[in-house]
Amino acid sequence: MNRIPCTRPAASFEKLHQAIGETLDTTAADLSPETLLDVFKALADKHDTDVNSPFNMGYYCIDADVASLAALDETERRAANIAVEGQHPAALAFELHSVERVLSAFGIDPATGHGHYTSGGTEANLTAMIVALGDRISHRNRKLPKSAYDPGLCLDADGKPQPFEYVHHGVVPLKVRPTVYVTAQTHASIDKNARTLVGIASIRDVPMDKDLRMNPRALERIIVADRKSGRFAPFLVVGTVGATGSGIVDPLRRIADVCARQGVWLHVDAPWGGIAAFSPALKKTCLDGIELADSITFDPHKTLVPLGAGGSGMFLTRHRDAVARSFNVSGQPVATHDY
Repeated sequence: MNRIPCTRPAASFEKLHQAIGETLDTTAADLSPETLLDVFKALADKHDTDVNSPFNMGYYCIDADVASLAALDETERRAANIAVEGQHPAALAFELHSVERVLSAFGIDPATGHGHYTSGGTEANLTAMIVALGDRISHRNRKLPKSAYDPGLCLDADGKPQPFEYVHHGVVPLKVRPTVYVTAQTHASIDKNARTLVGIASIRDVPMDKDLRMNPRALERIIVADRKSGRFAPFLVVGTVGATGSGIVDPLRRIADVCARQGVWLHVDAPWGGIAAFSPALKKTCLDGIELADSITFDPHKTLVPLGAGGSGMFLTRHRDAVARSFNVSGQPVATHDY
């Protein structure tokens, strides 16, 4: 069998970096945009991977087409305040329509659920962790005993006692560690986001079966043992649909049953595999139980969005009230399109 030859000339990143610096010398005069673009295009065409190349690992990009470029141009014309209803009601209504279609595809009622676009999966996963903290690390959660936090530190600005709420008091009153449950197949963004919010010591690894899927029985054993120890406050389980490294799909329905019994928020990270929601046959086969998830991450930029439309992740949830609790700063009722 003949080997497929490499279609890109080998190039040292360091040498290219040096060559660019020598070519684009700005010490004497400013450079014209034409010069900058000519240099970039010449080097990129010679050394970088095109979207349709077999070397382009990691994304199933759809090539640029007239519709995507026209949509990008129209969006750019509306500027940065495109989400402000008073300035861009048409753009906002159009966006809301697309969000509602995606929510419905995942079995979420747009009337009570919520969805919005993000820069990518990492931001969507961060949003899920914040919302789950606000919803489950609270006096309203019967699984969180009163001994888990110090009432003396649950005070308002005037020093008056308040019922404990993570969104009001943060982690300071807690005597236990808010805990997240993942597997070795969970995306690294969960670990990164935990560093920001609760610390990586809050991440608990759950054993997998022979197919690299989360073991629901092991998950429940660990949650029960953690809660019984008095040192942990289980609040979030992260299931995966289409892991970046392996493509595995966790047993969502069984995991959802565990989360329901244990009072833990279930977030499903489905940046790749979520595309199955748009096919009735694939949805039944690959996404059984997705409608039971409390929140979902989906990345249109990985499977739906043509080249040129930029990054486009999504945060989706069945619980609009939980999102409002964590993010509403106006104190006013939250509309469907308030992101």
